[in-house]
Amino acid sequence: MTKDEIEKTKQEIQIELDSLQKEIDDMKEDTKPISPDVSLGRLTRLDQMQSQNIKQDSLRKAQKRFNELKYKHAIVGTPLYQP
Repeated sequence: MTKDEIEKTKQEIQIELDSLQKEIDDMKEDTKPISPDVSLGRLTRLDQMQSQNIKQDSLRKAQKRFNELKYKHAIVGTPLYQP
């Protein structure tokens, strides 16, 4: 890879990292624990807990993708990088 290609690849990865970081921050707000003092019916609380579990799974996947991109960003331009 040429220096320009390496720089372009790093910029693209950085843009994706920034976007993913914003998504992760938003997801963290959505996955806060459900407060027991909120007056909800039993089924409504179960629905919220199920929804929260789905959001936590999405958050874990996004964090895994973020870590993979950080690693990829670090190795671009080295012999370890395989495009």
